[in-house]
Amino acid sequence: TWLYADKIVALQKRYAGRNVAVLGVHSNHEETDAELLAELKRRGLTLPVLDDKKTQTFARTLGATVTPYFVVLDGRGVLR
Repeated sequence: TWLYADKIVALQKRYAGRNVAVLGVHSNHEETDAELLAELKRRGLTLPVLDDKKTQTFARTLGATVTPYFVVLDGRGVLR
């Protein structure tokens, strides 16, 4: 959710160069890609975003109940 945008930016800064990835998950059919990208830019977030709108498989697997959903992966690809 956008309520945590500042914390996501802080996480990115804290773990920069430490083999940790922060990813966004876009599974909201009501929000266009352009709207999401504009909001990411407005909030100063630069991160890869998984487009999960078609099947919402990733969001369901993670138990995401709000969007956007953010995940942190360590260097081994383990969800943290």
